[in-house]
Formats: sequence, structure tokens, C-alpha cells
Amino acid sequence: MSSFHYLETQLWKLQVRKETVQQSVVEATRQGDEIFQCVRDWLDRVHNILDEASMVVQENEQANFKCSIGLCPNLKKRYQHTRKATNKVEAVARLYEEGKFDRLPYRSIPKKTWIPSNVYFGGFTKWIEQS
Repeated sequence: MSSFHYLETQLWKLQVRKETVQQSVVEATRQGDEIFQCVRDWLDRVHNILDEASMVVQENEQANFKCSIGLCPNLKKRYQHTRKATNKVEAVARLYEEGKFDRLPYRSIPKKTWIPSNVYFGGFTKWIEQS
């Protein structure tokens, strides 16, 4: 199995885990729960690595296209693309393993709401003074 095929497989697995975590985050947010900062950071890192890795895959596809029409790239470029793919596979696999969260949300303390009234309660203060 080539490193690019393995990278695509790892990207797909990471994308599925990201969608699962993202769905849980949306559901928890709807219920008024707070999300742990490490989960939000993980989602940001996953978004970045997915963009970077998809760029590597696209570069490889462009290089393969050039090779199929007779303009084969040099071996040094081929090695560099493969090395990039190998590095991205390691980063994607690491993020995939980090995405196993026991708990995503936590209950936050409800914020006190104070609604100022523009109604004058003059009678109420008189009632308090009389008692």
C-alpha cells in the first residue's frame, strides 16, 4: 500500500471522528453545556491538518497526471512528495488517537440574570416601611 493511499485512508478515518465529535459538540451546545477547551483545540488542529493533508494528496495527483501525459517528474520531487505524505500520515494518526474523549461537555453554572425594571414600585416601599 502506498503512503498516499494510506494517507487517504487515515484522512477518511479522522474526518469521521471529527464529524462525530462535532455532532456531539453541537448537541451539547444546544443543551446549554460548555465544551472543554481541549476539545475545541483538537477540532481546530484537525481542521488544519485535514487542509494540509488534502493539499499533499492534490499535489500527488497533479504529479501523477503530469507523469501520465509523458512529463514524468524527477525522482527527487517524487521522494519529497512521498516524505510529506509519510509525515502527514503520522500527524493524522496522532490526532485520530487524541480524538478519543471521555467527556466533551460540562455543565456550567447558570449565569444570574437580572432584568432591570423601569416600573416604579413606590407602593411596595411604602408597604415595607409600614410593616
